[in-house]
Amino acid sequence: MSEKFIDYEKCKDTYTKLQNIFANALLEKERLFTRTLPSAIRYDKDKVQSTIDGNPLESFVISVEDKELDARIARYRQNLKDWQMLLGIKERELRNSKSMLDRVYVCRFLDGYSIKKICATLNYSRPQIYRKLSQINKRMRQNETDNML
Repeated sequence: MSEKFIDYEKCKDTYTKLQNIFANALLEKERLFTRTLPSAIRYDKDKVQSTIDGNPLESFVISVEDKELDARIARYRQNLKDWQMLLGIKERELRNSKSMLDRVYVCRFLDGYSIKKICATLNYSRPQIYRKLSQINKRMRQNETDNML
């Protein structure tokens, strides 16, 4: 039986990876933008040096890279929206699940309940909750090792 919390964890991991890729693309765009800015005036030389227009070939290459980067960023943004929507769907499925492991996972990891509050909410004893959490951790580790192979 496949618990829904494993599917949710997979979606969450993918969403986090996509967020990192999107952030790196935005940093790359920022670096590209700073390359287009004129350099500062240098007063430490005998002759004052400044650049006004820069290299036209470099400006052309930067504009082409900027267009490609903008298209990539738009694709990443759309992918993030899609994965965020999927993550919301998976969370609703997880919250509506009747499986006890899924219910314990929701209380502990999504809602951030303490063990005492989980016991009161689910009407289970403390050792039972710890056993369920142990099973959840074991299945998540097993899922990680299966994905690595």
